[in-house]
Amino acid sequence: MSNHLHIVRHVDEKQAKNWSSHEVLRRWHALHKGTLFTQQYSRGDTMPDYVLELAERSEDACRGALCLLFELEDFMLFLIYKIGCPALVTTYDWRVTL
Repeated sequence: MSNHLHIVRHVDEKQAKNWSSHEVLRRWHALHKGTLFTQQYSRGDTMPDYVLELAERSEDACRGALCLLFELEDFMLFLIYKIGCPALVTTYDWRVTL
């Protein structure tokens, strides 16, 4: 049966809640592109104070979104989106023929 897979998932919530800002953004960027601010922040670039504040706010949002993946239902929805959407785009011909 090649049309399915099994996933074993272990989440250490205690450890995840103690991640540093850089660890949160590293993991976020492994899943998503992120913003210019979060990319600069995770690289350790020199940034003005207002940009630093925006990056830290984004880090809080990323931390919250990653914490949602602790729940199995949210994790499965994330997988369906990550796997299903690219497959839909590549298998469906979006061009209109006239």
